[in-house]
Amino acid sequence: KGKAGGVVWKPLDEPERGTRALRLWVRFLSETESDSEDKMDTVGGEGKTMTLFRAVVTSVCLPQIRLALLRHWVDVQESEKAVALVSAWQPPLLSEHAHALLIAACVLPRLAEGINQWHPRSASSVPLHSWIHPWLPLFSAASNTLIEAAAGNDALSAVRASQAATNSPLSQLFSHVRAKLAVVVSQAPSPDDSVRRLVAAWQGVLDAQSFSDFIARTVVPKLAQTMRLVQVRPDAQNLQPLHCVLKWVGVVPDEAMAELLSQHFFPQWHEVLRLWLSSPMVNMEEVQNWYRGWKATFPPQVLAQATTQHHFVAALRAMQAASSGAVLPPPPPALPPPLLPQPPQPAFAPPPPPPEDDMQESGGAMKLEDLIGELAVQNDLLMLPKPRRFERGKQVFAFGRATFFVDRDVVYVLRQRDMQWVPVSLDELVARGRGAGEGAPGAQSGGGPAFF
Repeated sequence: KGKAGGVVWKPLDEPERGTRALRLWVRFLSETESDSEDKMDTVGGEGKTMTLFRAVVTSVCLPQIRLALLRHWVDVQESEKAVALVSAWQPPLLSEHAHALLIAACVLPRLAEGINQWHPRSASSVPLHSWIHPWLPLFSAASNTLIEAAAGNDALSAVRASQAATNSPLSQLFSHVRAKLAVVVSQAPSPDDSVRRLVAAWQGVLDAQSFSDFIARTVVPKLAQTMRLVQVRPDAQNLQPLHCVLKWVGVVPDEAMAELLSQHFFPQWHEVLRLWLSSPMVNMEEVQNWYRGWKATFPPQVLAQATTQHHFVAALRAMQAASSGAVLPPPPPALPPPLLPQPPQPAFAPPPPPPEDDMQESGGAMKLEDLIGELAVQNDLLMLPKPRRFERGKQVFAFGRATFFVDRDVVYVLRQRDMQWVPVSLDELVARGRGAGEGAPGAQSGGGPAFF
């Protein structure tokens, strides 16, 4: 609690107290100094009087705001009061730099801690986006201010700006978000609507490249597992697993969705169609209705993909051959996946980043080993480092009955049959830690490695 003139001020309960009067003073001082020459003596075009005014506000009010955010803001998932407080003291009451530092020092670390402790299945938890998104307008301005301050105006300003953006508190916060969402996707029994809503809320918030990478490395392997549950048959078709996957259209890129179906749905679909067409009792009208029904199942944006059209055209050719009594053509070969656009290369390369271990020990983004340790606790598995055991310079860990290490955010597990290190997903690591055989369901390498 702060006291001003004997009156107790509780910033979280009265975020705008005194701000109206202070804003009037800011306007008055700005108008008074608009034609004054003393502003030439200060940096940023402010006069001496305005500089002294900001110094008073910073020394009297700012400590109370910091104290409220660090000590009295108990539950970070209840963000309404804290957002109102930081919003009320935006520039011009505080300078842009002071306001940005307030967010970087008192808000972002609290939110990062809250993200690390957040569990979606907890009775008291609320979705990540519901208590982080209200901060985003404030974060954007603060991040730009700190990046500009770090860049300077010399020949290397572009390099420093790029480094500042990569290592900014906001960038590190989003790294925590991606890591926590990856755990949520990995642990979910199926990629249902609840998981999709949690992930979709960050589309357009995370930058397009990192969100696309996150989808490819965490969501698509989970959807592939669900697609394996689809059994294509002409009668009594159960479409629930397929509908679960197709609900991700719009979140998963259309090209990736089409490629997923090409790999995990259409081979079985073509096989059933060929068996049906080869039957001497085949009814072509029923086959045509079946074909139309399946085509109507897929959203237009998926049907528009060349990969999807490739399979439906091949099915039409097989149906035409069966109608004319000709030999059925072979199943269509898979099309190569489309090339992904590469980000533009800078005119000159920035200095290399610090070693990975140094970056992780600096307390920025959550380490993948920490997330795996959380999985070990939740699955009653023992995770311990193996003394004097390293692979590629990385510590090797025992994880239940499995042995693994992490290199560049990819999990490698020791395959017992040939003693080779192979990349695995987090689901597969848990399955192997429990003793599931390398050929057992849930222990295949098809789920994709675990990336962050």
